[in-house]
Amino acid sequence: MKRAVWILRKESGKIMGSPMPWMVMFLFLAMNLLQIYGYVGNPQAREQFGKMRGIVLDYGLKLDEGNPDYSGEDELAAYYAEYVGNSAALYDGLDMAAILEKRLHNSSFQPTGAYRDFIEGNYRKLQERVEEIRSTGEGDYGFYPGSCYRFHSLLFGRIGRRLLPEMAVLMVLCVLYVTDYERIHKTREMVAATRTGRGILYWKAAAGLGCGIVFGFFLAAATYGYFFRCVPFRGLWEVPVCSAVYAEPRIYGYYPFITFWKLTVGEYLGLTLLVFLGALLAAGSLAAAAWMILRNSYFAFTANVALYMVWYLLCFYNTDSFLDIPKNMNLSALLILCGGWFMEHEMMFSFAGSELWCLGKSAVIAGILFWVGGRRCRRADIC
Repeated sequence: MKRAVWILRKESGKIMGSPMPWMVMFLFLAMNLLQIYGYVGNPQAREQFGKMRGIVLDYGLKLDEGNPDYSGEDELAAYYAEYVGNSAALYDGLDMAAILEKRLHNSSFQPTGAYRDFIEGNYRKLQERVEEIRSTGEGDYGFYPGSCYRFHSLLFGRIGRRLLPEMAVLMVLCVLYVTDYERIHKTREMVAATRTGRGILYWKAAAGLGCGIVFGFFLAAATYGYFFRCVPFRGLWEVPVCSAVYAEPRIYGYYPFITFWKLTVGEYLGLTLLVFLGALLAAGSLAAAAWMILRNSYFAFTANVALYMVWYLLCFYNTDSFLDIPKNMNLSALLILCGGWFMEHEMMFSFAGSELWCLGKSAVIAGILFWVGGRRCRRADIC
């Protein structure tokens, strides 16, 4: 155990002592902060966000209870009161079957037979969820007006879709840097001459995964920290994501986000970060497996990029059969759907747990490649 800890510390020190991951992380962070500043960071916008948050809390988070002492008189308060009144009708007559038909009518995706029955069954379950939301009052909560501010699509869509690949790049760089360290410094034969050296490769991969998580955590914490400094969410974390006020206009209509189960804004953020963590571990494992097969960090990085590009392109090719589901369960599809996780968003993934299936399939592929790479390394007597 002591030897394992010692190896992990030594290998982690190589990564943390290298300027490359730090430079890449700070470059990504600077780009993220500039993007956030462009959206919500200017002083006038931040002042309005703070004022609107105060109005939301004064009006009362639970809209069906209200606040008898509320007396909003300025223009922004009047706008919010009117917005709340208009958004109350979003759940009236909300028909998920009609939304599915509209999606199918405007899409080249045309499932047939049992596959169509499967999707229609998922939307019937979503309609049951709509009825549950109506009966429990989950949709009757206040928040920043969704159609005006669009904080969900900004926080979990634009920022999330940028943050996830940045964190994955940091993870891949950490893993490939430490696994290829001996080849780059021309000490591979020296290290492989000892029993400890031959068995160190798996500890290198573990150290790379750990450091990749650390760099990813720093990047995510700084990015989201700056966003929440610009847009105050204090007091609003308990608002359900399916709130009518939270809803935003989307391609197929203006209706609330129908989550598969009750999720508050805080819980949604926590689950999103957990999916980020799972995606990072899968990306790091794929990178380590690619190095063990190719034994060259440059080739391994190119192979990883090619794999994600193939997965990405496959997402736009539909067979209109059940094959679409396993075909599209990959990390690239997870990135495309970022911001629509845990809710009705994409027809073929309109069931709970699709995100876990994407991660699980990627983990299985990484495990198979890791096993193949381990056999190649043992034959070469380097692990």
